[in-house]
Amino acid sequence: MASPAAAVSQGSWDLTRRSGRDQCWGMLADPGAERARRRVARLCRAGLDAGALLRAVAAEVRRIVGYDGAAWVTIDPATLLVTGAHVEDLPRESAPAFYENEYLHDDVLSFAGLARAGPCVGTLHRATAGDLAASRLHREVAPVSGLRGDSLRAVFVQARTCWGAVALARREPHPPFADAEVSFMASIAGAVAEGLRAAVLIRALGTPAPRGDPPAPGVLVLAGAEVRSASAAAEDWLDELGTGPGGRLHSALAALAGAAGAAGDGDPGGPTRTVVRTRAGRWLGVQAVALRPGGEVAVVLDVARPPEMAEVVMRAYGLSARERDVAQRVIAGAPTAEVAADLHISPWTVQDHLKSVFDKVGVRSRGELAKQVFDRHHAPSRPL
Repeated sequence: MASPAAAVSQGSWDLTRRSGRDQCWGMLADPGAERARRRVARLCRAGLDAGALLRAVAAEVRRIVGYDGAAWVTIDPATLLVTGAHVEDLPRESAPAFYENEYLHDDVLSFAGLARAGPCVGTLHRATAGDLAASRLHREVAPVSGLRGDSLRAVFVQARTCWGAVALARREPHPPFADAEVSFMASIAGAVAEGLRAAVLIRALGTPAPRGDPPAPGVLVLAGAEVRSASAAAEDWLDELGTGPGGRLHSALAALAGAAGAAGDGDPGGPTRTVVRTRAGRWLGVQAVALRPGGEVAVVLDVARPPEMAEVVMRAYGLSARERDVAQRVIAGAPTAEVAADLHISPWTVQDHLKSVFDKVGVRSRGELAKQVFDRHHAPSRPL
């Protein structure tokens, strides 16, 4: 995975085998937990892209918290969809069940639930009072992964915005995660969120969209993690994402397919559209539609719509929801009076919000704002 953030990540299910490691289960495996926290904090300030950051943080955490398998993911802050993953010691076959459970079922310790309601860290053992089978994900995935012990989940939230998450799992007979391990994960969650947020800006500002026409809209048909068919344009998009029909399915596609999969009555599941930054620096809009309940999913790939990619970048700048509302309308060319009427606020309040937006983005005018948030990140074939 080479992308910097949840909505622009490059990652897919990257399997990293680790064996022969001595671990101390049920307690901190390293008395230098405070040193590890400082190392994680330094990593999160080092300007790494999202993939490199998650891999480096995983290495530090595994020295302190014992686990047998993990999924470190980036998340689209607007939709809470997984957009990339660094996976350790989990079978590829478990991915479809993982995503289906996350977006179609109201299970304990979902990433979305932790991000919205908190706390930022939880363990399955505590959430189910020791009855792990009460979790649907545990029932569905444990037989495939072999990880039948406790699991720990944490979300990386900064200023009420979720940029990533992690699920750590253990085999039996390893004991449940201890209080000290939960506290350690909680102590680094904010720093990791800030590192992932910064990665969005570093990648977006440092990698302008490529010149030339993007691929045409493409269509995939997925069955779980398998690509059943793909148009020629879809294959071009998959190549730009760094995967292909015969290779590993990109995490964003797998997550979106899981969210779009139909429930038992045929109703759609969770969010069915997100945006991803490709390896070429282009913003890709991804839409999924279930063709039939519990069956195949069609995925449409095309250049992201301007409001979608602007939403991601503005969140990375730390704009509040109201500031994003104002900025979106100003970027679209709306005058102050129109913005005020649309949002039911006074023109003076609009100007106050706009001043705050300018300060956070580092610009001095509406034109500079549009160029910073839009022109630099949208394909030149579709100018402002």
